[in-house]
Amino acid sequence: EVRQLADLVGSTAQMYNYVRDSPSDINQFIIGTEKGLLKRMKADYPDNKYYLANENMICYNMKKHNLELIKYLLEDPDNEDFEIKVPKAIAERAFEPIKRMLEYSQ
Repeated sequence: EVRQLADLVGSTAQMYNYVRDSPSDINQFIIGTEKGLLKRMKADYPDNKYYLANENMICYNMKKHNLELIKYLLEDPDNEDFEIKVPKAIAERAFEPIKRMLEYSQ
């Protein structure tokens, strides 16, 4: 029901672009995704009014990543500290959907 009432159901990039591309007389948005996106929208488009669909929309796994950690990993590509090992059967089943997602994002 909620999706049917929404002007857009999409990825975070699609939500951001929707706000960016909206006419100036449309300046109020209800955002239903991780609240970190809201911070960026407020910085880039401060004249708009934003509402979170739920104030508790926090992805704690996303908050674990930062530039310092990424730099650490890139400096030593053979580092296995954060390596994720996926069983072969799962990896094979996951390959095609992941490939399609990456193609779609192009």
